[in-house]
Amino acid sequence: MTGVRELPCPRADVTREDGLAIGFQRVDDYQAPRWPDQAAPQQSRLDFAVDDLDEAEALLLQ
Repeated sequence: MTGVRELPCPRADVTREDGLAIGFQRVDDYQAPRWPDQAAPQQSRLDFAVDDLDEAEALLLQ
């Protein structure tokens, strides 16, 4: 891990030397999820960027 990068919005990214990053964002009035109660559902999202979608799909399916 190379460090934490704080951004102007309420968000921070943690990055590795190879550029892989994971970001965290503050949410006003956050309510922690309580499984299986969906009043405050679990939430997460992963975004991926690849140069060649077909190649990435083939690697994923190996």
